[in-house]
Amino acid sequence: MKIRNGFVSNSSSSSFILLVTKELHEKLKEELDPFVIAVVEAMGEETKFFGKEGIVIPYSSDAGGCDTFEDFEIDFDGEVPKAYTDDGYRDFYSAYQEYVDEAEKHPEDHFSHSEYS
Repeated sequence: MKIRNGFVSNSSSSSFILLVTKELHEKLKEELDPFVIAVVEAMGEETKFFGKEGIVIPYSSDAGGCDTFEDFEIDFDGEVPKAYTDDGYRDFYSAYQEYVDEAEKHPEDHFSHSEYS
C-alpha cells in the first residue's frame, strides 16, 4: 500500500481523511453555501485531535464506482445550487471537494491524509 499526504483521485481505490479545527469549520460555515456545509456535517463527526476540538470527515472510493456517497442522504430543505446538480442528481462529491479545497487554504487548522492502492 502506498501512503501519500494530500488528496489522491487517480488510483483504483483510495481513502481520504480530513480533520479540521472547530474554529475553521465555523469560519467555513460562514463562507460556503449551506448545501456544502450540510454535506460535510452529514459525513463528519466531532472529535478531538492534537489537543483541539474538531471534526473528522472521511471519504473513500474504489474502482468499482462505490464511494462514500453511494446511498448517501442528507437532511437539507434549502434549494440545491445549480453548481451541485446534474440532471436532478445532487452532486455531493463536488460540494465535499469545495469544502476540502477551502480547508486546505488554512494549513494551521487542518490535517489531511490519504491512502491508495
